[in-house]
Order: sequence, then structure tokens, then C-alpha cells
Amino acid sequence: MNWKLLKSKLRELRLRAGKDASGVDKIEEGAPLMEALLKEMDASDALVALALDFLAAGKTEEAMAALQKLLDMAPANVEVNAPADPFMMDEAKRKMSELDQELARMKQARCAAELDRQLAESKLPEKAQATLRKRFEGQVFEAAALTEAIQEVRDLLASAEAPAGVVQPRVEVIAETRDKLQVS
Repeated sequence: MNWKLLKSKLRELRLRAGKDASGVDKIEEGAPLMEALLKEMDASDALVALALDFLAAGKTEEAMAALQKLLDMAPANVEVNAPADPFMMDEAKRKMSELDQELARMKQARCAAELDRQLAESKLPEKAQATLRKRFEGQVFEAAALTEAIQEVRDLLASAEAPAGVVQPRVEVIAETRDKLQVS
């Protein structure tokens, strides 16, 4: 952990709030410093910073969880009177767009894996599997929808087979004894 950086951030937050920052260097590293920093930070700023750190580290699920926590904390119907920084708003919109795209990619990858798994387990004929793959591939879907489609194909194939109790006609070619002798 970079304690100097955390002390610098704490000093910056205190100065920005118009507070005395002279005692920051005397705060013990570790839990006391982190506690002091968290007390000075706005919770929403901390969560956004955490989400951005997660995103930079490639941890999109954690970033989404931090942003969801931020949304859960936000009171409904809050009127904002302070003008927003246009650069920060654009940056936030860009990050949210990146997160939305990453979430869509993750959902599509999950669905592709689910499609492969269910088709392999279905034991359907190759043509039936190819038809279902064509229908669902590249789509975001609920697993239940695929399970239902597989069952529909099974039912269709079962109805195309001979009904129970009906014997398929059997043809046998029997050679006469004279024909057997001529062949030999």
C-alpha cells in the first residue's frame, strides 16, 4: 500500500474542505490512516474511484458491483443544484458505456457457453442441433428459453417417429433353392 499517496490524498481532501491538514503526516499508517481518509471522503466519490480502479484492473464484475452499490445509496428524486463538471460527466458517461458494453459481452459469452453445454447434453441429431444453434447463436437469452426449444425439437422428432404399437413394415428377399444353386 502506498501510504504516502494516501496521506497526500487525505491532505488534499482536508484542504479542499477548508480544514487544517497539518496533522496528516502524524497519522499512523495502516488502519488509522485509512479510517481518517474514509471519514473525509464522500462515499460516492470513494465508490466511483473504487469502480474505476477495478475497471482499470480488468475486474468488471467488481466494478459493476461498486457502481450498483453507488446507485443503491443514491436517494430517489434528488434535485441537484450544483452545476456538474462537463468533463467529469463525459468521463462518467464514457465509463458507463464501457461497462455496459463489457456487461453485454459477458452476457453473450455466458449464453454461448450455455448453448454449447445444453446442445451437447441434449443428444439431439446433428441437424436438429445445427438448427437450434443457428436460432440462438450470438443472442442473449435465458437458459429456460433454450431448454424449452430443445424440448420442442424432441417432441417434434418423437411425433415424426412411428406411434407406439405400430410395427414398421419389414421386407425380406428370399431366394428360391434353384436361384441359390445357380449362384454357386
